[in-house]
Amino acid sequence: MKYIIYMLITFFFVATAFAEQSFRVMDKDFKNKGIECEIKIKKKNGKLEYVSYTNKDGYTQVEFQCDKLDKVIFIPKSDYYSKTFNCPIKKKEIFLSSITYQRNLIANAEHNFSIGDYGSSAFAFSEAAARLRKHDKNASMAAAVKAYKATGKVFGVETSVVFDPLQAKQVISPELGKAIKKYQQEIGLEVTGELDFRTLKSVSKTELPAMLFSSPDI
Repeated sequence: MKYIIYMLITFFFVATAFAEQSFRVMDKDFKNKGIECEIKIKKKNGKLEYVSYTNKDGYTQVEFQCDKLDKVIFIPKSDYYSKTFNCPIKKKEIFLSSITYQRNLIANAEHNFSIGDYGSSAFAFSEAAARLRKHDKNASMAAAVKAYKATGKVFGVETSVVFDPLQAKQVISPELGKAIKKYQQEIGLEVTGELDFRTLKSVSKTELPAMLFSSPDI
């Protein structure tokens, strides 16, 4: 009996470590849009191997195997961020973020700020900051600070950003935090003092998809 259990465990480990890998790579924001990309494996010894690719609809064209300690890298042929997973990958759908959409958000945020639509600007800057966090921490922080400043304009707060030495970065000022809490309480949102999605959406004149999928008309 113990031998059978041992064999089953061994079989499971081998099957997991060397499972056939096949996916569909898709746009995170655009429903059912596939992404053409190369698929490479970074072996545990550091060697990089080309193992497969996806077609224009995002489907894997060649199944492949990978060791449990390997990493699978999806490298898009168009303007999307690459993504890395530990092997084996149990997901059958891989979602990538578009660089173009990030650029659109920043462009719309800057444009809305310039015309005095500070709510829409804050919404776009904050969304860009969240999306950039995994790809470019400096750009993410810069966008977040601009979101705070735009929000300060919305609520008439003079000092919207302060430097926190403990976190070694700029954060929402106590004055702005109080203004956000007051606003959240007034309109029936959860009172957090943070720029969460619902709060930002409520002060924005523009829906997120409009700022995500197209550049501003200037």
